[in-house]
Amino acid sequence: MKRIGWVILLLAGLSAAESGRGADRAPRPIREALAAVDLDADRLRFDRHDMSLYGGDRWRLRFFDAWIDRPLRIPGDAEVLQRNLLAAADSPARLFSSATARLETAVRRGLIGDPIGDLRAALPERDPLTEAAARLWPRAGRMLLPEERRSLRRAEGRLPDSVSAAVAVILE
Repeated sequence: MKRIGWVILLLAGLSAAESGRGADRAPRPIREALAAVDLDADRLRFDRHDMSLYGGDRWRLRFFDAWIDRPLRIPGDAEVLQRNLLAAADSPARLFSSATARLETAVRRGLIGDPIGDLRAALPERDPLTEAAARLWPRAGRMLLPEERRSLRRAEGRLPDSVSAAVAVILE
């Protein structure tokens, strides 16, 4: 059993270095290491009986089981997951969709449109945070004074446009 542990550690390092080859094709160094201990890539697995000592409750995810059954897939699958998350980094809805799919509770917020698209479209291009704040004041029972508006504009000018727009949407 110790022998397989060392092989798995070796394989993890080699797989990380060779992850561009695809999830199911083991690179030559890995095949050679496995052959040295009379294993092949198709037979390499974690022992489920040993793994059961660490749980197996309702929170265990299917992709974990898939990786236990085919550990050589882990580097390739992790690379694909990383690429997908980086590609979605500018869209909270796409990130949320990707994460919920991995948790087996898939929610596609973008399927019915952008829930804040109308709010975002209604904001003025110039000084959106100041304008959103100015519209908020009457709802609180008083008008925004001209000097307060000027002060808000100056403060907003020090913020990146993306932050200003995001906070304006929250205020709206």
